[in-house]
Amino acid sequence: MTGTELYADIEHACSLYENWIDVEVDGAVTQHFMLPVGRNRVCIFRGMERDEMKHVRIIRDAVETYASETKDVHMRYLSLTDTAPDEMGSREHPGLVAHARAAREIVSVLRERIPG
Repeated sequence: MTGTELYADIEHACSLYENWIDVEVDGAVTQHFMLPVGRNRVCIFRGMERDEMKHVRIIRDAVETYASETKDVHMRYLSLTDTAPDEMGSREHPGLVAHARAAREIVSVLRERIPG
């Protein structure tokens, strides 16, 4: 994506567990904060070069929070391969090729972890 600033509207309804998010811009974590309950507008970045391509990921840390609070040692976060520009579908969402690759990655991990 390009542009000088980006905001995201994030809605969080669960108050049972604290949910945290990390914001990555070009592979570097630029923010880490707890999500308050309700709808919130979050500044992802501001003051960047307009024409420079930026890769942005928002990662919810709910898995770590849940595992920590419940002592469930079987919870894991699975990071999937990033979608390449030529794998994008409409409105800059991952397309069919990216979804198929993600499904193969998930199946591969499940086969490793679940015997039989």
